[in-house]
Amino acid sequence: MPLLNIHLQLKNMSVDDFRAVQKNGIFGAFGAVIFISCIFILTNWFKGGHAVIGAFLIYICYMIGCKCLL
Repeated sequence: MPLLNIHLQLKNMSVDDFRAVQKNGIFGAFGAVIFISCIFILTNWFKGGHAVIGAFLIYICYMIGCKCLL
């Protein structure tokens, strides 16, 4: 299924648009890993709700940083 999806994207998008979508997908997937990892790590020191809020703030900083790089 993913190969079919990539084929359809290549068929209906320009190469530059496809590369931009790929780059955004990679940054988004890495951001999800950062978010989940931060929750896991921060729960060692803080309560669950505070850990989620802290991880969300770290995730926001990551996304702003990625936006500046792109």
